[in-house]
Amino acid sequence: MDNGTTNPPKWIEPLLFVAASVLLGAVAFVLIKGGSEIDHQGGPIADITVNLNGEPVREHCVTCHTEGGRPLQESGVRASAPHPDIAPHRIDLLGCTSCHLGEGMALDERISHGLPGFGARKILSGQQLQARCFACHPLKPLPGADEAWSGYVLFQEKGCGLCHRIAGAQAGGRFGPDLSDIGSRFGLEKLAESIKDPDLSPPNSIMPRFPLSSSQVRSLSYFLKSRIADPYLGRCGHESQAMAATVCTLDHGRQRLCHPGGHPARCLAGCGSLFDQPLA
Repeated sequence: MDNGTTNPPKWIEPLLFVAASVLLGAVAFVLIKGGSEIDHQGGPIADITVNLNGEPVREHCVTCHTEGGRPLQESGVRASAPHPDIAPHRIDLLGCTSCHLGEGMALDERISHGLPGFGARKILSGQQLQARCFACHPLKPLPGADEAWSGYVLFQEKGCGLCHRIAGAQAGGRFGPDLSDIGSRFGLEKLAESIKDPDLSPPNSIMPRFPLSSSQVRSLSYFLKSRIADPYLGRCGHESQAMAATVCTLDHGRQRLCHPGGHPARCLAGCGSLFDQPLA
């Protein structure tokens, strides 16, 4: 008797079986491939804790960047160029992600250099690093952050604060989005795109297109990138040196490569040069 229901076509079940098989195969491939990358070909994983804004932040960056600089292509050997001098700052107090961003705990190179999307955590290098200076330092002229400071000056001169609010930046507009933490959500490329062509996103934007040069757009992007949800404001790495220099507990499987007793000490796997003062 026809009860009003319709049986699915016979080809549905085989199709679902094939789709499920393909999905399981893809998951297995990702797990196997990801596992080999996480293992780093059997080498130890560097695990460093630094103190940012009073909170411990863990990073694996020096697993590949052993001396703080760019990795060197030497077969079978982990090595990197030395990190440029950043005095009066100290790498052992600031770590890597406080300035360079990235996903410090990731063990996949693509993810560790920033998740896809709007590029909020995309790795910064070279001149881009000044986009992070005012996340720690107060808004005033600062050596090494000339373009970011110029961006702040432009923000004021162009009247951006008439529409946009930025906490602590003398900008209290209400017509446009609040930009107080825009640097935590957008990367430099997305910021530059939004400044150059505001109609792209969102399409109903009422923001006019300003006649800005490429260098002005870059400066504004650097300044806006420093506007983050939880600014450090001079507290980076200065509240607890003991926490900041909790050294490189290199742990791979059951093997722990650090000095007995758990005291911070010079690391045994290449990143110890980042710690220039012995700690008790």
